[in-house]
Amino acid sequence: MTNPIAISPTAWDLIGVKSPPTRATVNAREFQRWAVAVGDENPLYFDEPFARSLGLRGLVMPPMFLPIVMRTIQDLRERRPDGTLIGEGYDLPITVPYRRMAGGRTTTFHETVCDGDVLTGERQLSDLVEKSGGTGALLIASWTVAYANQFGRQVASDVESVIFRAM
Repeated sequence: MTNPIAISPTAWDLIGVKSPPTRATVNAREFQRWAVAVGDENPLYFDEPFARSLGLRGLVMPPMFLPIVMRTIQDLRERRPDGTLIGEGYDLPITVPYRRMAGGRTTTFHETVCDGDVLTGERQLSDLVEKSGGTGALLIASWTVAYANQFGRQVASDVESVIFRAM
């Protein structure tokens, strides 16, 4: 297939390259606000004695909060026109105007994440697939992220896809 979305040949060289690790501390107050906002008031997130009675180290972070705890804070005026964050490791050398769209996320959890855990995430580009869609050329890029806690144990892994559509 030709290069319909005109990605730079150097993009292929980025497959397997790890971005610098990001680090974040899990904070109960932050994930509790999020849980209330999305209507998930599981007692594991709010009742520490209950969580400990089940053998857990403390309050449990809601699983879907994982990508949020790792995200940087960025002023809306400093984002891309589509609202996505700049410098989050999802940039590719593409030589034509394009739009970015979420392509999906699959997360596998290996261990419970609790309040106070310090997580480190390492992201790497794992796949590039060129396709033709009904609206034109597409590039589907997938990144794999491995998350480890302060004990060096892997707590989760993600595969996240972003769709780049030529304009």
